[in-house]
Amino acid sequence: MSSVSNSGALRFIRQHGTERIGVPDVVRHLDVSRSTVETRLKQYLGRTIRDEIQRLRLEAALVHRLATVATSDMSCQVLTAHRIAVSLPHPTSS
Repeated sequence: MSSVSNSGALRFIRQHGTERIGVPDVVRHLDVSRSTVETRLKQYLGRTIRDEIQRLRLEAALVHRLATVATSDMSCQVLTAHRIAVSLPHPTSS
């Protein structure tokens, strides 16, 4: 498996990693023996196919969680700004 195949494996994992894929799906996509894919990817990344799928899923979950926290934080800031604005004395009309 060349670096082109490595990139093919990584591309497939990135495109489908959050779906219910496993090592057999990656191997089937590349049409190369599992041992060859595992060996070459381990040499290239220092991780197995399964490790890379799990790493990608954890990364996606973390990004999603951070986005959720950021959205929640922004909502709190808007509510706080609204509460401050409501509690400030309003100028009277002349």
